[in-house]
Amino acid sequence: MDSHGEALRSMTGWIAAIADNVRNPIAGIGAALAIAEQQLEQRASDPDWTPATLEQSFALIRARLGTLTEYVNELVDFAKPIALNRDHLDVTRLLTAACNAVDGPDRYGVAFEVDVAPGTPALFADGPKIHRALLAMLVNAVEAMGGVAAPRARVFARPGPTPGAVEIGVEDSGRGMSAEGRARATEPFFSTKEAGTGLGLTLAERLVKTHGGQLTIDHSAALGGCRITLRFPPAPAPAHHASEAPR
Repeated sequence: MDSHGEALRSMTGWIAAIADNVRNPIAGIGAALAIAEQQLEQRASDPDWTPATLEQSFALIRARLGTLTEYVNELVDFAKPIALNRDHLDVTRLLTAACNAVDGPDRYGVAFEVDVAPGTPALFADGPKIHRALLAMLVNAVEAMGGVAAPRARVFARPGPTPGAVEIGVEDSGRGMSAEGRARATEPFFSTKEAGTGLGLTLAERLVKTHGGQLTIDHSAALGGCRITLRFPPAPAPAHHASEAPR
């Protein structure tokens, strides 16, 4: 197939994936609105009417709207160019903040562990963007542990293979990924999960590559699930300005 045909096939697949991710929340909102309308009609004629079902419908609508908003934000992040504002970041604070940002009922019941190896240097990176990448990795881990007893996620940082380099990552006790899943995990809109948007790890890889690093996915020997690692190069050496020549 020529390059035009390949591009068209990719675009068709992306459009279908976007349509599915938008259509499902809209269908949920429509169903919740239908129940709410029935409840409002029933309220006028039923003396024993209670607002419980109506409140549940509104809660479902809010949740579905939140899903749509998150998805649209991911699409915007995916489409726009990345400009970096780098600084030296404390990795313990960075990892802890990402874990604390994972929202959900009782943090989805997942036990999060932050493990920073001694000697790990500060990370020279754009803090909000790395936070975004870590959050995508944590959400991927949480989704991969659905139905797993006593789910655990370990968020780690350690020195890289060269002086000043840093590795940060997330591993989980989920079911892991197949070889095909690992190979395609960062493809736009690819997901093996019903609720997955297929953009989280794509964005994470794009962000780390913009920093000059790389994303790798392998098996977690410690927890039995998947391990995703971001590898960052050392911070550039400060520029040395030649001293002014004496007059």
